Amino acid sequence: MNPAHAENLYRNAGIETASKAKLVQLLLARAIGHAREAHGHCLAGRIEERFRANTDAAAIVAALRAHLDLAQGGEIARSLDALYAHVSRTILNADLRNDAKAIEHVIAILSDMEQAWTALANAPPARLATPPVAEQARDDKPRLLLRL
Repeated sequence: MNPAHAENLYRNAGIETASKAKLVQLLLARAIGHAREAHGHCLAGRIEERFRANTDAAAIVAALRAHLDLAQGGEIARSLDALYAHVSRTILNADLRNDAKAIEHVIAILSDMEQAWTALANAPPARLATPPVAEQARDDKPRLLLRL
């Protein structure tokens, strides 16, 4: 088997079985990579390459924003929506002005978000508290059982 093909199969299997938090973390890491590429191109004056890298980063941010559930997500979803909107505007302005500092700002925000999602993805699953259930034992003595 071709090593590159094997690597792709392994990567795809990891993505297909990843938690939602892990998928968000992976997407943010990818967006950061594109933003870093854009930053390097910006500093080197490679406008077309900077534009492509910024476009790729912006597409990931737009996809993350589009998948927010504002109805169910409450304040967290609204805050993420505002943050994603800010990042999208900053990427656009960085492209319009060839602004390396703006791209650094995007990288900083996305890096903070990625760290938070990484912590969430790596946290042990929370056990849902199950209310105690009263059951009658065989000896007719009531007992309180916890179902986990």
